[in-house]
Amino acid sequence: MSKLRLFLIIAVLSAGVPSVAAAQDGWVRALVRETGNVHLFPVISCGPPTGLKEIVAETQLTVEGIVTRADSALTHSAATPDEEDLYTDYVIQVTRVFRMAPAMLSRPTPGATEASPFIGVAPMSRAASSPSYVRVRAWYHGRLALDGGVVTQETGFRTLAPGEHVILSAWFDRTFEQQWRPLGVFEVVNGHVMPLEPRLATRAYDSVDAFAAALTNEPPVR
Repeated sequence: MSKLRLFLIIAVLSAGVPSVAAAQDGWVRALVRETGNVHLFPVISCGPPTGLKEIVAETQLTVEGIVTRADSALTHSAATPDEEDLYTDYVIQVTRVFRMAPAMLSRPTPGATEASPFIGVAPMSRAASSPSYVRVRAWYHGRLALDGGVVTQETGFRTLAPGEHVILSAWFDRTFEQQWRPLGVFEVVNGHVMPLEPRLATRAYDSVDAFAAALTNEPPVR
């Protein structure tokens, strides 16, 4: 049994355990059918302190924009159909690009090993009437209506909603599903930049411009 599934079992024991008859279904789906709403145990990674400087070193992209989509779903592998993972694909309409790897300036070519996080029109070459969008995937995270109940899970930051004004950095995970994943998520409220990941050693900024300056000047926390 995987460590993740063990965590999920511990988290929902108070809500009940799926029956043997439900074992052929995915584990999460079966639990929702039997108990209703399910809040899955948050999956929080451990590691050394991570501040803005470390986020910049570990990611290839930082953008500001508006959340336009938050699509949650369950997935499982053919090898372990009884183990399901919740994820959310976030689509951000980009209003400002703070930093990105040079390779992102061009569209991906056949055989490329690293897909672009941009969807639709390529960045920095679009017409003013054609906005650019970024898509990232947050694993073990989201809110999904399912079979008469609701499954929720958070990992590092709270679930985002369409219409929210955010700044986020992202990195390309080459070893797990080949997806762009968020690391360093902030909310912009009345011009202030507020961190949304309590597990990280990040701070608030008085303005978006102050945040932009900190991207190159913030001291390390390690």
